[in-house]
Amino acid sequence: MLQVFVVETIVIAGWRGRYSRSGQFISELGTGQCSALAGCVNLSWLMNASIAVAGLSLAVGAICWARSGALDAVLAALLVVGAAGLVGLAFLPLDSHVVLHSLAANIFFASTPVTLVIASARVVRQTRPSPAGIVALLFGLIASSSWVVHASGLAETNLDDARGLVQRFLVYSTLLSIVALACALYGAARQAQPRIASPPSVYSGQRWPTEQAPQRNDQERR
Repeated sequence: MLQVFVVETIVIAGWRGRYSRSGQFISELGTGQCSALAGCVNLSWLMNASIAVAGLSLAVGAICWARSGALDAVLAALLVVGAAGLVGLAFLPLDSHVVLHSLAANIFFASTPVTLVIASARVVRQTRPSPAGIVALLFGLIASSSWVVHASGLAETNLDDARGLVQRFLVYSTLLSIVALACALYGAARQAQPRIASPPSVYSGQRWPTEQAPQRNDQERR
């Protein structure tokens, strides 16, 4: 997931012309066409590949969490749906498939942040205080709030110069929430594992409890 941030920075560095993180969408980094006003990107394939890897990672992670019992099957299915939307963004660039690209984006944005909020809240409630769970919950809430602003069109009508910034709040918070949730689920699984008591050391002078004392054989008794 975190590789998306690195790849985005690399792709922006190779952008020919002007590119604004606050005023332009992330999807524009995956387009192959050039604009006389905005310029064009040389590494669109790298951006799309990075998004596809992130989507596949989310799908595999959700399936593994469901199979291990760490995550509810319904929540895992919603994350897989969101992952499918993320992969669709990579294979349906904005410049060649506008409608399908928007549909894939809405699938990812509508399902993933809310699912992360629910899953993170369950982890925080069911386990001991989990810093990773709290972080996942906070980023999920930020992503959900950003999705409301993004979907309502406020960023494009009243905040045209900040539409890219609003989308980045949504995307970045979602990706960070996924990473934090993975850490929280791993920590919860570690806590759920039964701890096996180690036998007392012969050098410590400790003795086995009566019910666990090893049986002596016949030769020792004689």
